[in-house]
Amino acid sequence: SSELLVGSPPPARARCAPMAAATLLGGGGAVVDDPEDVSTWPGELAELVALRSQGALRLAEDDEVGRHLVATRDLAAHEPVLTETAIFCGSDDAPSLRIACRPEDAEGMMEAWERPEGGGSNLLAHFDLFCRYTLEKARARKAAGRPSDAAARLDRVARWFCRPEEGDDIDRQCQAEKLNMLLGALRPELRRMVSLDELQRFDDVLTRNAEEFTGAPSILLTSGESGRPPAFSRRRFQGIFPCKDLIQHSCEPNCMTVAGPAGSGLKMHIVPLRPIKAGEQLTWNYLPYWKQLWPTQLRRQALREGWHFHCRCRRCSGGDSAPELTMQFRCPGCDKGELCPATPCAVEEPAGAGHVASLRSVSEMVCRSCELRIHRDIPEGSPHAGYVERCVAQEAVAFSLPWRGVRGRDFGAVDSGMLDLMAQHHWVHADHASHELENGPAILAEDLDGARPQGTPRTELVRKALDVFAEAAESVASALVRFLGHSRSVALPELHLTRAICTGSPADWDACLQAHITAFRDLPAVESTMAATRCLAESRRSFFEHELARQPQVAAELFRHQPFLEQEEVLVRQWVPAALPDNVRDPSADLGTWSLRRMWLCPDVGWTPPDEEGEEEEDCEVDEEEEEEEEEGAEEEEPGASA
Repeated sequence: SSELLVGSPPPARARCAPMAAATLLGGGGAVVDDPEDVSTWPGELAELVALRSQGALRLAEDDEVGRHLVATRDLAAHEPVLTETAIFCGSDDAPSLRIACRPEDAEGMMEAWERPEGGGSNLLAHFDLFCRYTLEKARARKAAGRPSDAAARLDRVARWFCRPEEGDDIDRQCQAEKLNMLLGALRPELRRMVSLDELQRFDDVLTRNAEEFTGAPSILLTSGESGRPPAFSRRRFQGIFPCKDLIQHSCEPNCMTVAGPAGSGLKMHIVPLRPIKAGEQLTWNYLPYWKQLWPTQLRRQALREGWHFHCRCRRCSGGDSAPELTMQFRCPGCDKGELCPATPCAVEEPAGAGHVASLRSVSEMVCRSCELRIHRDIPEGSPHAGYVERCVAQEAVAFSLPWRGVRGRDFGAVDSGMLDLMAQHHWVHADHASHELENGPAILAEDLDGARPQGTPRTELVRKALDVFAEAAESVASALVRFLGHSRSVALPELHLTRAICTGSPADWDACLQAHITAFRDLPAVESTMAATRCLAESRRSFFEHELARQPQVAAELFRHQPFLEQEEVLVRQWVPAALPDNVRDPSADLGTWSLRRMWLCPDVGWTPPDEEGEEEEDCEVDEEEEEEEEEGAEEEEPGASA
């Protein structure tokens, strides 16, 4: 799974600027507060926290964890406790980039994002964030020292946010190359408003504080002369939030963060996942969803590399006898896959020890179903002698499986008997499934390219891949619920959406909508996400119409010769010839679902790069002989069979 370009917020430790001894809001006159105008915000963080949480939270500080947020009263689950807007934000719509950069450079950056490779979608929102910063620098200079929203934003960023410490692992050469590219793309009049040093300081703030959010499902239409077909994705946003960035990390958090577009900015809610008592510290999980599936030693390693601290949360330290739920094996007593190490699988020394080294800490395993306890070093001949050792040995084998690029671990490299004790919900299986989802288009492209010499029908390969991805989405979603203990992870809605696209089942579309409602109910910041998902779940045709209406100028340019669905029918038939029935214009036909699959898994079908016009695209063309084979195979399928 690819890393995010910009990480989640770090622990706000003592290296941050000291908390001002500010009193809470009160006293004399009325306070004018406009969330969109930073110049009306309180001047100190403690005051802002009290204002945005309506007194439910306070800013605290100590030597162990630095600055953090504490509840001043009991907080109910699922009710937003704090809502704030980003001081700076960027999006993949790139409104600031379009203004700040020369047209040819802006188009080049957006084109790089339209077909992302290695995190390109994050890159566009990232550059848009820098352009917003540059525009605010220009507005502040124009204000010539007078109080203004722009000047207030720059002042708060300089005073409120942590930066990397000296010695932190930052590639300054790579950073300089990125920022020089951005500086060179700015319009000349804006280039004079910002220096490379200022951009570097801002980038340091983003490195430690920026967070990416996933928005509404959308159809991406490429304008200009590229002629690329529409693609399907979720909107992407990045922003920095002063109050949220005070919340510390926990692998078992009591809060989640949810954000979405609001006007020209980005609004965020902090939502308790369970009841929080007065005096309790607020926490959330810095790690992306696939790393939340990892066992303790690997999570700690990821946090140490990304945010330079050693996690001692309850899930990592074993508080309240917390077992290592990620490592699940078949119990010899009840035969259920609920046997796991009784304590977190981790070692303190040596520093940087890996997962295999941490396995020596496993001295006892307990079944969460029948409560059987098994110890290491049971005398030979006794019940379950050597069972813990066998489980630990299989864990080491699974973790050390050879890697196959986009396909992840090679389970075929060892005999199945060497992994027969691992349960279905073992973290290695869930991690492999998440890797398949993150690399779905690349995996399918390898399947199609590798199978062509054998003449395997394209339709059969695509349908098999869809089955694999649907099962992977179900596996990851199930593992997240089991490991985290709740069903409000912000990753679950997208996992259910992926499964619904793969299966096309009405039941899975209903489950997708329900997952969105469970995670995002009554949260204004994600109204656009909920509306788009509800439209998509109810009717793919209506969703397409809504998306074309949302981008009328680009849609008119792209489809001026042929209606959208007619073009999609041509592209889908070219991609998977035997997928569609003859009556695709029937509203109940499969065209809408197959169109979504094409946009996700093969968005460039039928497209030839401008510098390669006339060259044959092997992975997107189907010869007549193969098409005839697939059509014959389609005729032999049972009535009603579908992917």
